[in-house]
Amino acid sequence: MTPGLLHYILLALGVAATIIAHPTPRIDTSTDLPSNSVHQSGGKHHIVLFDSTLPNQPSIDDVLSRLGLYPEHEDVVNHFNGSGFRGFSANMDAHCLDALAEMSDVAIVEEVANVSMVETRSTAPWGLERISSAGTISGNPGTLNFTYSFDTGSGLGAGADIYILDSGINTQHVAFQDRAQVKVLVGSVEDGTGHGTHVSGIAAGMLVGVASRANILGIKMFEDNGTGSSDVALKAVGYAIDSHMARRNQTGFVGSVMNMSWRVPKINAMNMAIKAANDAGVHTIAAAGNDAEDACTGSPASSGGTGGNGITVGSIDISNAISKFSDTGSCVDVYAPGSNIVSAYIGGDNVIRPLTGTSMAAPHVAGIVAYLMTANQSLAQDPPAMKAFLKDTGLRDVITGPTLPGDPRILVNNGIRGK
Repeated sequence: MTPGLLHYILLALGVAATIIAHPTPRIDTSTDLPSNSVHQSGGKHHIVLFDSTLPNQPSIDDVLSRLGLYPEHEDVVNHFNGSGFRGFSANMDAHCLDALAEMSDVAIVEEVANVSMVETRSTAPWGLERISSAGTISGNPGTLNFTYSFDTGSGLGAGADIYILDSGINTQHVAFQDRAQVKVLVGSVEDGTGHGTHVSGIAAGMLVGVASRANILGIKMFEDNGTGSSDVALKAVGYAIDSHMARRNQTGFVGSVMNMSWRVPKINAMNMAIKAANDAGVHTIAAAGNDAEDACTGSPASSGGTGGNGITVGSIDISNAISKFSDTGSCVDVYAPGSNIVSAYIGGDNVIRPLTGTSMAAPHVAGIVAYLMTANQSLAQDPPAMKAFLKDTGLRDVITGPTLPGDPRILVNNGIRGK
């Protein structure tokens, strides 16, 4: 063998050895890769979409590899690799989410949401159409000629407890379908005025109510003639809190909301009791008051708005105008239908009639809270989060009429904007 040939062979072997020992370098597309991005199994289901404005989007394999994942991994659920957008969905914990947040070529990371169909219920009161639509509505408010739209996945409040602190409930009314019961603190077992029955129907009655599968728990704090006192009202709040605490670990229980369609001059004891309820995970809904004054001057209304985690509700009419009687101001959180609202009543098991007041506005919101608790259980026992959610999803710039300074002028909505 000539020296030249041997030299050639050795060079060739040297090149071959070099190739084996040092694989061909590739372009590094993982400059955003955090050092702690190894995937840990489990976590919540999230969608990840890449930045479509980039001239060269990363491949799905590339981004998954940065997380310590690969397309066939059991935690990778779906791939989106069409011409319109690119990304994937996967079960990921906070470790991966933190890593994705540092990647400049990732545009969106969101938790997967349930998709449900929207269902409608005709022969409804105007208030139900108002809280489930974005457009204007018209018609005779004293009829049931309106349409209620709702998310079929919401469960319509199934598993939620609505406490109605009021005059009692006509539990035999067909609107309640054996879902209503009453704890009597004063007076007889009967609803002497019909007020509590009407309020309960708006919150959770069949045909006339928002959350028509919720449990209705009346606490009778008014005498049969409609009179009441603040100490009995405090006792009613305490009873609701205790009942909620006893229910928390029961199968099928979702959460509790307390409706208070009444007003007393502002008293610190009542607001302290409302705070205790909120701290225990009970959502509290208060009528703003019917004196066309500052809602902050009364209780429990002053526990809402800027005053705490309670939710205070003012009244509008069918034209979206603030009802002339409604209290307003910085303690109000949202507005709901309160003028000429048809609901269940006393005098028979199928009697309905219209009533007017912020007493009628508040249970619309209590019903929405029960509805939302079953649809979004992260809100179920978190009153501050529920309050923020209602204000974020409410309709703005649609209410007319004067209000006191600091009033947010938000019209409550159940999340179905309808027609």
